[in-house]
Amino acid sequence: MELLVLSTLNWRMVSVTPFSFIDYFLIKINGHKPSRTLISASVQLILSSIRGTEFLNFKPSEIAAAIAIYVSSGGTLAVDYASTISCFIQHENLLKCINMIQEMQIGYEFLQNESSTLSSVTQGPNGVLDAACCFNY
Repeated sequence: MELLVLSTLNWRMVSVTPFSFIDYFLIKINGHKPSRTLISASVQLILSSIRGTEFLNFKPSEIAAAIAIYVSSGGTLAVDYASTISCFIQHENLLKCINMIQEMQIGYEFLQNESSTLSSVTQGPNGVLDAACCFNY
């Protein structure tokens, strides 16, 4: 129904996401067109951050800036990158978002390591119980 109203009134509905800003921040930080590797890493992080409700506290531009800094610095916090962008975004929100991205990546790497060890667990009831004890629910 809403789309019918919008189309009747000739409104354009465009949602603003971190994808709207990522290219700008990658160019601003790196000074040139970003490589495919940086773009791919940025896309993966944006898609991962969309799943987490804790990222709802941040504006899409803050998420994009934090991801651009994270991928450009190789996963470490580079203060000079943050100061380059902080004139556009609140510095404290930017640092919080970068820290959350780092925690998310650490958790993802941990789960990858755990899944590789779980694949070696034998199938059957005992294997299920062994696999269940690896997780702390």
